[in-house]
Amino acid sequence: MLQISACAFWTFVNADKIPDIAPFDTFPYPLLSAITSFEAVLIAAFVLMRQNRIGIIADRRDHLDLQVNLLTERRATQVIRMLNRVSAHLGSNSPKTRIAKSLNGGSPSNIWWKRCIAG
Repeated sequence: MLQISACAFWTFVNADKIPDIAPFDTFPYPLLSAITSFEAVLIAAFVLMRQNRIGIIADRRDHLDLQVNLLTERRATQVIRMLNRVSAHLGSNSPKTRIAKSLNGGSPSNIWWKRCIAG
């Protein structure tokens, strides 16, 4: 709102509508154009810097999320293996689940990679 009123005042002064103030920028208003262009460049630069900062923060958050997910997956793998050992120790004859069978092959990240390759 301030910019609109400043541009309107600038136009009225330079159109010689206000008799007490002498016009200082003639009709195509090159000085006004230069000032608004400079303002647009500054605003664009500030917006791009802010977006870059937000992107860096999002990358950090994604990396932390990945680390938490890998730790959670590792703990879930340990729980499933422990459950298989307990059921084997108790002599349970229930068939192993597909997940339990796949976990015999290694760490959670290796299993995830094998599933990605297999499609």
